[in-house]
Amino acid sequence: MSVGADARSTSGGDGSIAITAAAIAEHVDGRVIGDVSVLVCGIAPLDRAGASELSFLAHSRYASWFAKSHAGVVLVSPLNGGFSAEWFTLW
Repeated sequence: MSVGADARSTSGGDGSIAITAAAIAEHVDGRVIGDVSVLVCGIAPLDRAGASELSFLAHSRYASWFAKSHAGVVLVSPLNGGFSAEWFTLW
């Protein structure tokens, strides 16, 4: 799946590419819970990610890291991480 040359992907201030949460969700066939316009231009672990970085939550045992994370976007795998629909309503 390709992202068109529209407002979903822009050039970041340091020459890197920035991509929106909406575009990331489209690429991974996911959905966004929150602001679809958040721009991401880097990747970092949950415990070190900032507002312009993407991280991931692979298992519910890292829920405390997720709760404290400053990541702009967090990819979550509900099928492989031991998550239930009820778990997401807590966050």
